[in-house]
Amino acid sequence: MDCQTCGYALWNLAARTCPECGTAFRPSEFDFAPGSVRFCCPSCDQAYYGTDARGQLVPRAFRCVRCGEAVDADSTVVRPLEGDATGVVSSSTLMPWLRRAELGRTKAWFMTLGQALAAPATLVRGVPVRDSAWSALGFMCMTLLTYALAMLGPVLLLHFVGFGNVPGMATSGVIGGLLLLVLATFAGGVALGLLWLLIAHTIMRLIGGTQHPLRRTAHAICYSSLAALPAAIPCFYCTAVPGVLWWIVSGATMCAAANPGRSARAAAAAVLGAILVFGGTAGSAVAFVAHSINRMARQARPTMPHIPASSVHRTATAIADHRRLHGSWPRHGLELLSAGLPSPVQMDDLVSAMGMLAADRRFSDGTGLAELLAAPGRAPAVAAAAAAAQPADIAVHRVGDWLFMWHGVPADSTTPGLWVAMVLPVVPFGHGVPIQVIGADGVVENIPGLSLAMRIEQQNALRRQLGVPELPTQLLSVVESSPR
Repeated sequence: MDCQTCGYALWNLAARTCPECGTAFRPSEFDFAPGSVRFCCPSCDQAYYGTDARGQLVPRAFRCVRCGEAVDADSTVVRPLEGDATGVVSSSTLMPWLRRAELGRTKAWFMTLGQALAAPATLVRGVPVRDSAWSALGFMCMTLLTYALAMLGPVLLLHFVGFGNVPGMATSGVIGGLLLLVLATFAGGVALGLLWLLIAHTIMRLIGGTQHPLRRTAHAICYSSLAALPAAIPCFYCTAVPGVLWWIVSGATMCAAANPGRSARAAAAAVLGAILVFGGTAGSAVAFVAHSINRMARQARPTMPHIPASSVHRTATAIADHRRLHGSWPRHGLELLSAGLPSPVQMDDLVSAMGMLAADRRFSDGTGLAELLAAPGRAPAVAAAAAAAQPADIAVHRVGDWLFMWHGVPADSTTPGLWVAMVLPVVPFGHGVPIQVIGADGVVENIPGLSLAMRIEQQNALRRQLGVPELPTQLLSVVESSPR
């Protein structure tokens, strides 16, 4: 409220002339934002607030509720809120959105957007101190919903242009999913904004960065949400980070402008609150995504059907016992079930639970693996028939999840690294899963599945050197009915 002649501030004056130049004035000649100034009784200083469109008193004349004297708007002493002029906003400097009835909603929104991006301090100074925080919160919700819809536009476009006629792509399901994504984006933005508001204001109060109530911080944080405009660029979240950063800069600038004399502390509190909220959220999101990827990778990694270490140990012991008692290798792996051995193996040592998936395989005499699992007492007869049917140049044969490759290896051989048995299920397994092999010296070795092909080449080089039949490079092709 400045003198129209000399520009002198006319606050706190009972006289109706300018002290500087003597020009007469009346408070009713000025426009204010509603509720932004105090019209005080000249007798007792009781404050009243203007509520009409020009921020003037309604009614203009009345009796003071405290002293009972007659009061007219032009006889009052006009004072700014909070004891200074920082909360006073004339209608000419009122922020555009609060003038939407005059400007129109669309024009007012875009004018407010321009101020949030380029002149955030001017924007918040145009918000009366006593303006409702709920109005600011509603504006933030409207803005963030608009941005969320704009951000996900390309996804809708891709669906209708690229996938709308693809069989099996249910339009209603895709639209429903996109709407949920829009709502989640909107709700997340509002939640982060509110959390930032509360934390920033709390820090301001702790470090003396504000003398205003929470609604003033709400004005700064909520109206600055317009500065998150880059996040609304329709490229599916790729510009979210610049949008959030611009929001933070604009919000901190508004907090500083809303708290003159304490601007540095107010801005620091706003920035610290943003770091705690947005930085913490981003860090948590990254950690969650990394954990989820690792978990999915572990779950998706194929696993070898499980042959327990105890079964591998019993099989190695049974092979060694047979060599010691009979002076030779078993003719067939099923002979390891013989009751004549001190520690014979059981069928479930040779066939894992996953190996049951291939239990329809049959030996050379037509006996199925499933039948032996049900009646292991038939193993000696099946072993004899299978051994008799083996080709003369055999190198390897299979029983369940095991490959036995002692054929042609001298019974007294203890050559290190020369394989005589291997756990290699026919059902698919992960190439990175270790494979157990038993050597001629009785040592059990775990070899990485990824190096199996290379190790087979090395094994065959050793076998050529020793004059032992070489192994086929495709060991998985060896089944009970087709020894190689």
